[in-house]
Amino acid sequence: MEYCKRKKPMKLLTIFAFGFLIFGCSDDLNPFKESSVKRAEDFLSEHHRDLKQLINLAEKQNFSVIQWVDEGEGRNIQVSVVSMKGVKSKIEVTDKRLNTFIAFAKSKGIKVLWLQYFDEVWFVRKAFSYSESGNHQEGYFSYGDPSNTKLCYLGEEDMGFKLLSENEPNWFMIKCNVSNAP
Repeated sequence: MEYCKRKKPMKLLTIFAFGFLIFGCSDDLNPFKESSVKRAEDFLSEHHRDLKQLINLAEKQNFSVIQWVDEGEGRNIQVSVVSMKGVKSKIEVTDKRLNTFIAFAKSKGIKVLWLQYFDEVWFVRKAFSYSESGNHQEGYFSYGDPSNTKLCYLGEEDMGFKLLSENEPNWFMIKCNVSNAP
């Protein structure tokens, strides 16, 4: 009789551990997954078509970089900076060149954006934040395969990167590896 009493708690513990393993491996229910990465995945899933449209608008204007922050109803300073393809300097935009871009972004609920064309791939810079090895890091979305880019270089050192996922066709989430240098 004593054996049967011990067997029941072990069976429940096994079922609980198995359930935790299954639910823990699910991205939606994983309590250990960084919430900012999950939010970034959700954002990319919802807005990948909008981001592609913004890239198309940038290409029509021959921009290689667009940094834009909405004024946020007076809470933030509005920032609109661009770089043209083939020109290294950035230009603060005070004319109407970004009006269509900004109107489209606002209509989709996008209030902050840093797009950059680099090594023939479009990146959404600072798309999400995460902590790794005690350091605060920024992650990126890329439209196009980032494998042949030098985005994750520190000087001449290739830090490499971790592809988190290809959430939507041709859209990637990446993290640059943290350098082991002191």
